[in-house]
Amino acid sequence: MNHTKTMRRAQANVYILYGYQFFHSFILAYVIERLFWESRGISIQEVVWIQLIYGFIVLVAELPSGWFADRFARKNAIIIDAICTLTELFILIFAQHFWHFAFAVALAAVGEAFQSGAQHALLYDSCKAAGGNHHFEKTLGRMQAVKYASSMISALLGAIIATTYAYVTTYWISLISLVIALLLAICLREIKRDEAIQRNPFTWEMWKNIFTFLLTKKHIRYMLVMGIFSGSIFTYLDEFWQLYLDAIHFPVSFYGIVSVLCAIAVIIGSIISYSIRVKLGLHASIVWMLFISTLCVSLLVIIPFWYVITALTLLYLTFAVIKPMFYSYLHEHALDAYRASIESAFSIMQHIAIIIIGIPFGYLSSHCSIFIGFAYLASVLIVFTSMSFLNRNIKLET
Repeated sequence: MNHTKTMRRAQANVYILYGYQFFHSFILAYVIERLFWESRGISIQEVVWIQLIYGFIVLVAELPSGWFADRFARKNAIIIDAICTLTELFILIFAQHFWHFAFAVALAAVGEAFQSGAQHALLYDSCKAAGGNHHFEKTLGRMQAVKYASSMISALLGAIIATTYAYVTTYWISLISLVIALLLAICLREIKRDEAIQRNPFTWEMWKNIFTFLLTKKHIRYMLVMGIFSGSIFTYLDEFWQLYLDAIHFPVSFYGIVSVLCAIAVIIGSIISYSIRVKLGLHASIVWMLFISTLCVSLLVIIPFWYVITALTLLYLTFAVIKPMFYSYLHEHALDAYRASIESAFSIMQHIAIIIIGIPFGYLSSHCSIFIGFAYLASVLIVFTSMSFLNRNIKLET
């Protein structure tokens, strides 16, 4: 009887998390965010400072928030994220000065740190308790598809509403979506875990165990390196494709279409990710996706013409395919006591990798051209694709 009840609760969690992801991502304001900030007097330099504040808070809060999710409840960490995001948008509606925006973004950073790891940990526990009908990797891919579908729809609606009414109207409508997300988060049910596990204190020994787990096992270290650096490279491709299109004189009026095509590619890639892993095997899937990604970035550099938009779209698809594979592998082998904390540690290492990769990219793009910057990213991808191929005999435990 108790087992059946747990299964039903776990299945309900999966569907609630789908809904939470949709409404938490359904922010009409994001599409005109920079324009709104500019209309309130925030300069580009101030935006940079605010982004630095955001990054610093995420890095500082990642480890304690991961421990909080493991020690107390993953559900509570998700609720904190929902409250922080809701409060952030409410403050932005009335923000007029730099520190108003900085405080709002600081709240967003706290929320990001708390949901990092907690959401995936609760999803993994729920999928495991629900049985074979809710395989974690397949479910994670679908959730990623839901997130991008929501972002795509909200961006299209946000652009229409912002041009028809006022920028701030998109924020008011977004608040409704975030209230729904908060209510869904409250409806989540924590999956029962070993009480001894949940009593783990926040100690140096705990973090030593986590980083030992991540760095000493060869197969975990391999997946960690591939996941961190491929994700970091994609961060810059995702952030700067608009500048690339501008450099090849692609009409600005078609940027929206490109954005929609990339979002559709992510949705398709997320859905087919599990099927590709089943057909090709985990390691072969990673090697092929990295190879195709490397080829696509190289084409963007070698053939700077409008028809390489196909390569850009394919890039989004390949990274959407491999992302669920990395997170699934991490959680399948994670220590139950530190599941959310392990992903928080992964997130910190990825932020560090983004900085390491970003410094040369920023310098080359600014002092040379965006093409040289993309060529640098292609060269980094070549290195890691080669590493993946050379390590093709490594035993990945599935």
